[in-house]
Amino acid sequence: AAVTYYVLPGSLAIKIYSAIVALTNVVFPLSSDMLATGNLDRLRKLYLRGTRNVMTLLVLVVTPAYLVAHKFLLYWVGADFAAKSTLVMQILVATYSIMAITAIPNYMLWGAGKPKISAMFSVMAGVVNVAFLYVLIPIWGINGAAAAYLIAVIPGLAMLVYVQRRLLSLKAA
Repeated sequence: AAVTYYVLPGSLAIKIYSAIVALTNVVFPLSSDMLATGNLDRLRKLYLRGTRNVMTLLVLVVTPAYLVAHKFLLYWVGADFAAKSTLVMQILVATYSIMAITAIPNYMLWGAGKPKISAMFSVMAGVVNVAFLYVLIPIWGINGAAAAYLIAVIPGLAMLVYVQRRLLSLKAA
């Protein structure tokens, strides 16, 4: 039964991530072409514009999803379900939002022919997730599982720094 209280909010939250991935997958071939032709200025503009658009979309979608999670679940599947799944939904919305923020850097790494770096971040997230699942599920149940996933994706934000500094040669402001 606990799985249902996790999966339904998770399937809703992953739709945010899926939409961002669908909108940004064009970055892979574009970045590959720009890097092959040495057009770093256009690549930087693509990164900055794309990241700004992703962040704007996330704020517009995630804020309401987070704020009305309880009422949404309450009216859709009932009070008991909402009581057990609201926090899970909120944590997973945050988790998939962080993953969405890394979509453009991930595609740029692929376009640069550096899929091993992207894979390294994925493996690291998997190891961290399993470790925290082991610790947090016994303490907080499904909320612990959601928290473990959130904790696991946070280090992936380092991919932004890597892409900005190493691939795009952007300096911190």
